[in-house]
Amino acid sequence: MNIGNVSLGRRVIVSSLVIAALAISSSMPRQAAAQTCVGDCDDSGMVTVDEIITMVNIALGTADIDACEVADSNGDGMVTVDEIVTATNNALNGCPPPSGCQTTTTVTVSLNFDPSAIPAIAGLELNLDYPDLVGIPGSVDEASVVERVTDISGTFGSAAIVDLDSNTDGTDDRIRTVYLASDIPIAPGGFETVRFDCEGSEVPAPEDFVCAIPLASDQSGLAIEGVSCSVEVTVP
Repeated sequence: MNIGNVSLGRRVIVSSLVIAALAISSSMPRQAAAQTCVGDCDDSGMVTVDEIITMVNIALGTADIDACEVADSNGDGMVTVDEIVTATNNALNGCPPPSGCQTTTTVTVSLNFDPSAIPAIAGLELNLDYPDLVGIPGSVDEASVVERVTDISGTFGSAAIVDLDSNTDGTDDRIRTVYLASDIPIAPGGFETVRFDCEGSEVPAPEDFVCAIPLASDQSGLAIEGVSCSVEVTVP
């Protein structure tokens, strides 16, 4: 934007925003930079007075957009008053919280069956196939794998947990849990949670995970039919 094209009214508004920005305390706490924050030119997770001044200079044509590309939130190649207002709000209130899958996502696996129609379940094998949007440190039965799986069944049973490469492509993609109940039969409802690391910003959906019960058995070891599972996905 050329300074000759900036109206007097706009200059007054811009000047007012600079005055407001100068009142911001330089001791504001930093926030983690996990997404684009309008005005956060150096990607520090906060917007400072000097960055707002840089935006004003870009708006007036005395600085190039390259000085703060995130100032141009709509990608039109210039900085406008509304973008300066947004940056000033970010300086006053902090950058907006991260969106998408930034750290971890938790998958809750539930068992679905009619306990009045089948014998008491004493053991089962459960497979949870997961997409490349998420991952778990380690492989097979390493401690870093096992600690990511939490028993929420309430039966206080014993479990063997492994992270496997089910399609032999070199990347683990399946959590397998072999579970043996103690005194209480396994009940329908929440069975386990698995905490994955995000591999990108895209939020995985329940349909990205496939769970299956290859085997459920009674106390005599006889197979039981009619047991299925479902998943819920929670992103902090």
